[in-house]
Amino acid sequence: ELVSTQSESEVVCDAPLGTYVLGVELCSETNTVYLNEPQARTLYLEFGDFGPGYLLGLVWAEAAERSRNSELTGEDRQLRNDCVVGAWVQSVTPSIDTGLLPEPRDPGRQSSISPGDLTEAIQTAIIIGDPTFDTNVLGSAFEKIDAFRDGVLDGPSACQ
Repeated sequence: ELVSTQSESEVVCDAPLGTYVLGVELCSETNTVYLNEPQARTLYLEFGDFGPGYLLGLVWAEAAERSRNSELTGEDRQLRNDCVVGAWVQSVTPSIDTGLLPEPRDPGRQSSISPGDLTEAIQTAIIIGDPTFDTNVLGSAFEKIDAFRDGVLDGPSACQ
């Protein structure tokens, strides 16, 4: 379930995962995603629809990590989540025979990214990354973009 909220006080969860101030929180006990609507709206207005889409992808990636009982923590886990978001983006990139992405991708996919979405993802990664290179909590902007790129170009196998 996706719940749009106006403040962190609306998040009803004993052990939320994510960073509400950056835009999204996952409550694994109830499988509820809490979207920080003001932050998501800001990303949408500044960058476009894939700003909030990237946030939702990160929560989906975190849910996948939890389902596989991943023991990664901290920055390593966050960067894996960025890679998994990239792998998801690869799966919804329209097929164009460029030789850059593996073929064939699922031609029956109903969703796809639009022109500009990769730029919007990179802009969002810059905004939600660690404030300095040595903070090592979420990953610096460069680390997040690198992990995302690995997922886009090499798919899920790059995220191991």
